[in-house]
Amino acid sequence: MANFPKAKTDVIDYVLLNERDLPTEEQTIWKLKSLSVKDYTVFVDKGISATQNGTEVAFSMQSGTSGYYAASRGIVGFENLQVDSKEIAFVGGKEEEDGYKRLTSKEIESIFSSQQGKAAFMEIGSEIIKLSSISKTEKN
Repeated sequence: MANFPKAKTDVIDYVLLNERDLPTEEQTIWKLKSLSVKDYTVFVDKGISATQNGTEVAFSMQSGTSGYYAASRGIVGFENLQVDSKEIAFVGGKEEEDGYKRLTSKEIESIFSSQQGKAAFMEIGSEIIKLSSISKTEKN
């Protein structure tokens, strides 16, 4: 079943699955935004497939590039991020036309370079894809 990009600009707070049982003060809060129609189109061109079973949509990333792209375009901030026992502040790059900054490639590398970081990056990318997609039944 076809999926279409959502035209939403809301930012949501997201906590990684492996952090949800931690005390609130130890959880990293990721600020996520759905992809713009332009970004979603680029994302789809990078090789994504979607299947629908009932109302749940499952996404399969054909390459790490697509997950990387979704996360790099959909992360617009974070709070309480600890890397090597140091708190990292969100800086981001230049403010874009939608009013948000995105992580720079240098920030992405420093935050997500470990194996655990790569898994977190893919989880966040998957969540952004879900935020950005609307199924054909939702559209109607």
